[in-house]
Amino acid sequence: MRDHPLARRLAPLGLVLLASCGSEAVERSRDVVDEQIDQARDRLADAGAEFERTGREGLRQASEGLDQWLAQGRETIGSAATPPQPIAGAAEAIHCAAATRCTISAAFIDRLARDPMVLSGEAVALPAQGNSELGLALSSVRAGSIPSLLGLREGDVLISLNGTNLASLAAPRALADALSGTDEATLIYERGGQRRTLKIVRVAS
Repeated sequence: MRDHPLARRLAPLGLVLLASCGSEAVERSRDVVDEQIDQARDRLADAGAEFERTGREGLRQASEGLDQWLAQGRETIGSAATPPQPIAGAAEAIHCAAATRCTISAAFIDRLARDPMVLSGEAVALPAQGNSELGLALSSVRAGSIPSLLGLREGDVLISLNGTNLASLAAPRALADALSGTDEATLIYERGGQRRTLKIVRVAS
């Protein structure tokens, strides 16, 4: 095809039109990209707001759950820490005229003999620290408990009952014998490094 003079004149106009079309396409592309960026920013902002809202709600629920758990724990601890009541009738059955002699009514002793486990809540008695052969050290002696009514105190070490070492395996038998109708039991204990003797006498009700 020959070069026509009109074609030569129209060529620059065609280049301008092509350039113009290219420029418009680029602008449209930029607009599309800008719009997509704006949409992405909006979605990100919405997602952030939703995450913050749900996060706050989750923290609130977790906080409420923790508060309930702590309240239940305090209630459980409080109920567990409530000391058992003294054995009914102990104060009326036990009388100590002196620090070395106490009497206990026979009816009360017989009642204990039928259910010795009630004595388990009266105090804590563990092998004496540093010398397990010595005896049982008393702790948690409650007011109104049998040990308290017999004049025993926190820190006293119970050594023997009727000659049987209370830290030995024979101690339960000695206690059972003392509750089975023996008229008199002899308790040896130590307080402040000094040994003491307590006579416990069974008397008619």
